[in-house]
Amino acid sequence: MKNLPKAWYVIAHIKEIKSKPIKLERLGKNLVLWKDAEKIIAMENRCPHRGAELSLGKVCDGAIACPFHGFRFDTQGNCIYTPETQGAIPKLQVKTYPTKVVADMVWINVFDEQLDSSYAFEFAQNLYNEFVITLFWQIHGTTISDTVSRTSLIIPA
Repeated sequence: MKNLPKAWYVIAHIKEIKSKPIKLERLGKNLVLWKDAEKIIAMENRCPHRGAELSLGKVCDGAIACPFHGFRFDTQGNCIYTPETQGAIPKLQVKTYPTKVVADMVWINVFDEQLDSSYAFEFAQNLYNEFVITLFWQIHGTTISDTVSRTSLIIPA
């Protein structure tokens, strides 16, 4: 991890990330990711209270709940609820990482500094194109009948 160039990295395809938390191990980090109404959330997959994996918890009202004791953390990693106090513990936080979605790929910055991303995202966006290719094959009728008769011997009825 310490030898990686400081840059944004692709960690998943957008279709992999749902509203239910998932565990990903990327770039030497154990991460939990989920999708809220506005963006993809990425944070350390460890509750600071007792070390439980947050990916085993649930997302409730935009916050992730620890599966062990029910501590809840908002999208910025702040503890906003504990069952014992029925309130927040401001000093208890989970490390979060900035994410962006470009060309249907989820990108993450795991470094502690803000990185310029314009060049990478512009390059990725230019690679992302959708197109349809139409092909016409010239096949003789006897070739089709030979293929069908041969495959009918292989495929059980």
